[in-house]
Amino acid sequence: MTCIVGSIEVLNLKFYLRHYLTIAFTTVTAIPVLILGAWVHETSMDKELNAVSEKHLLLANSTTESLNRYAQTSKLVFNLLLETLEYGSSPASIELAQKIGFRHISILDQQGRQISQMKIEEGLNETVHEPTFSTLFRQSDENVRFSGVMADPHGKPTLYLSKRLGFNQVAIGALNLDYIRAIQSAILFGRNGHSAIVDHLGHIMAHPLPEWQQQMKNVSEVKPVEMMMAGRSGVIKFFSPASNSDMITGYAVVPSTNWGVMVPQPLAELKERAGDVKQMVLALILIGLVVAALISWILAGFLVRPVEAVIEASRKFSRGYLDVHVPAPSGRYPMEFQELGLSVNSMIRDVGTGIIEREDGERELQISNEQLNHLSQKLTSLNLDLESRIDERTDDLKQQIARQKELQVTLQASQQRFKDFAEAGADWFWETDEHLCWKYLSEGYTTRTGTPPEQLLGRTLGETMNDVEDKNLLRDFIADLGACRPIRNFGYRIKHPKGHALYVRISASPIFDSTGKFEGYRGIGLEITDWMTHIGQKTSLHSKVSLELRRSLSSTQAALERLTSPRDGFQSENAKGLIARIRNNNEQLLDIIDKMIDTEKFDSDFIYLNPKPLELSQLVAKTVSSCAQLGDKYGVKFILLDQPSSATVQGDATRLVQMITNLLSNAAKFSPRGGKVEVSVISENETVNITVSDTGPGIANEYRDQVFQRFFQTGSPKSRANEGLGLGLYIAKCIAKQHGGDIDYLSEPNIRTTFIITLPQVKKSC
Repeated sequence: MTCIVGSIEVLNLKFYLRHYLTIAFTTVTAIPVLILGAWVHETSMDKELNAVSEKHLLLANSTTESLNRYAQTSKLVFNLLLETLEYGSSPASIELAQKIGFRHISILDQQGRQISQMKIEEGLNETVHEPTFSTLFRQSDENVRFSGVMADPHGKPTLYLSKRLGFNQVAIGALNLDYIRAIQSAILFGRNGHSAIVDHLGHIMAHPLPEWQQQMKNVSEVKPVEMMMAGRSGVIKFFSPASNSDMITGYAVVPSTNWGVMVPQPLAELKERAGDVKQMVLALILIGLVVAALISWILAGFLVRPVEAVIEASRKFSRGYLDVHVPAPSGRYPMEFQELGLSVNSMIRDVGTGIIEREDGERELQISNEQLNHLSQKLTSLNLDLESRIDERTDDLKQQIARQKELQVTLQASQQRFKDFAEAGADWFWETDEHLCWKYLSEGYTTRTGTPPEQLLGRTLGETMNDVEDKNLLRDFIADLGACRPIRNFGYRIKHPKGHALYVRISASPIFDSTGKFEGYRGIGLEITDWMTHIGQKTSLHSKVSLELRRSLSSTQAALERLTSPRDGFQSENAKGLIARIRNNNEQLLDIIDKMIDTEKFDSDFIYLNPKPLELSQLVAKTVSSCAQLGDKYGVKFILLDQPSSATVQGDATRLVQMITNLLSNAAKFSPRGGKVEVSVISENETVNITVSDTGPGIANEYRDQVFQRFFQTGSPKSRANEGLGLGLYIAKCIAKQHGGDIDYLSEPNIRTTFIITLPQVKKSC
């Protein structure tokens, strides 16, 4: 009866365990499958929305980066074309403007009258009509500004670039929308996915609907356009009036122009793709549940067999069979079942050996306690030694801290001394980055100029120096910046916020890192308005004194002319000789005073030129002809060699004649009587040279660095070469520099000296 009952219990146990395991395994497998399926079913639409959102926002951001680069390039090209507009358009500049999309560039006055224009599109004769000009003139300033999309006189959507030139002029460039629309039309995806680009006021610049583009339709009430006008970027759902459907779009803003780019796609397309995913998930869930049930049934039967063997061995052990053991399962079973059998088999052995192991453990614990006491004593000794060393080290650190405090006090005093020296030698300090943009200005700049540093920070040195009167000096300054050379005493004019002009002077040194990479400039600045005023007053005083002397000498000269006339003059030969000598001295004094006046003007930068296009060959020929009397005075002959048919320069005719006359006078003085002075004009690609050669004694090489200095003279004290003050070559050098040129010379002792004037040549436009 017992066996039957036991058999029944075992059978019942095996039966329920297997079923329980099957149900448990199936449930454990099914729950995550069902949860995953439900999650995928519920989130398929969200995934589609998230994936599309990331893609659309990425497209919008990429498009804004392209538009931002295009806007920056358009501004740079606009500035470049304005600089070249003065000299006329060239094929290269026209081609560059066409690539950017410019239609024309015009300069207009305050009333909208056209001053000059660069026509870019062939056959186009376009102006800026009154409403557009009024809007552009009001919004323009010294920086290049983009307008919103506007209709040109022909009704064509156009972007305008504007820049204020002085107080009453404005430069305007008309830019077509071809590049912007090409970017928009390149973005296509799905069945109805597209892109749209609006200006900062919400007007359409590029859109799939041509009529919206032509109308420049205002869509500022559409939600994503409203967000972009507020300067935001992101992803949003909205109702599209163009397609009359709900859409999702990524949108972004071009930072330099505040244009908006949106990349919309209908929500219906996303819902359609999400429905396909849901059907596939349901099929996979059903298949997974069936497979999980079959595998669980087989696995439960496999796992029950080792458990039955353990139960049977436990029953025999409880009846007194101490040598019983559980058969070792095969290697197909998990390690847990093998360890279970081994644990049951070793349980009896463990009970017998437990007492012995406990005694061994107690002995080992006693030994460990003794070792611990020994280590404790040793640790106490080490602690005492460590405390002694810490005390010694603490004393050393206190001494080092005291020395560091002394050094810190010395360093602070040195820093204060350096600061006092620096502040005594400069009004403010400044620094630029590697792109020559202002990145630091000390408080002294605001104190001296009244301008807060924020108006300059981030702008380049060149952008803040538009008032430099000497453009040649500005060009040399920019060349020094490009070559990373030191800046020494560069002066320019700025405007105080209250309206009056200030003169400042800056000096700086380039900064390089350890690898030699250029990192910018660091320098000082001085406000020199009072000094410039003093120089101007000094120049004015010298000019007044020189003019008074010249007026008196002119009166004397007129009296001498009257004395030498047949009607009123003296007739004796002695009187004539004396009068001739007085006239000659009077003429020399007049020439010296004129040169002193010019020298003062050049030294004080108060020389103002009236440049015009001049035919240099004709100017040189007239000057040589007018100086024939000067040649007769010194007994030399001026010879004009062959000249080019055309050599045009931009210059002041009066100053150029003065420069050539000074060289001719200098050559006549140094040539022997009966000698000759040869003059020639040589035209090269971009320059034209004027050469003046004499047959005098030449110039010693030891004087090369002094020839063009003020008051320099060579020869014996009594030689005619020492007539005057030695200012002729200095003034000639200054005039050449004022015209963007230079003077140099070649000398062969006792044979020939040749002075060479080099001037930039103006190329005539085709």
